[in-house]
Amino acid sequence: MRGAGITTLLGWIALTLNAPRALLPLTLGSVFTAIAETGQGREHPWRTMAWTTSWLTAAAGFGAAIGENTPLAVFASGAMGLICASAASRGKRTAVTSLLTLVVFTIYVGFPGPIGPALQDMGLILLGGGDPNSRLLSGSCLPTGKA
Repeated sequence: MRGAGITTLLGWIALTLNAPRALLPLTLGSVFTAIAETGQGREHPWRTMAWTTSWLTAAAGFGAAIGENTPLAVFASGAMGLICASAASRGKRTAVTSLLTLVVFTIYVGFPGPIGPALQDMGLILLGGGDPNSRLLSGSCLPTGKA
C-alpha cells in the first residue's frame, strides 16, 4: 500500500510539473523497489530497497551505454541473464531484485539512444527508489519489534 501511494504521488508530481518523460523512470524506481521489499525476510526492508535501487540504476545505465552496439548488446544480455540467475539463487528477495534488474536492463538495452537522457533516467530511478528508502530511514516505516 505504501509503494502504491508513493508511486502515485511521484507520478502526480511529474505530470503536475509537465515532465511526462520523468514519469516512467520515477515510477519504475518506486514500484520495483516497493515490490522487492514486500514479503517476509530476515533483513531490514531498507537494505533490500537500497540494493534494489542501486541495481536498477546500474542496469539502466549499463543497458543504455551498450544499446547502440547490437553484437555487444546481445552478448551483454546473455551475461546479464546469467548474472541475475546466479544472484537469484541466493534467496527470495534477491531473486525478485535480480528479475527486476533484468527487466530494467532489457528496457534500456532495447531502446538505444544518447547517453544524456539515460543519465537523467538513472537519476530519476534513483530518486524514485530513494523515496521509499527515505521514509524507512526516517523511522515512519521501521519494524516495531512486535511479532
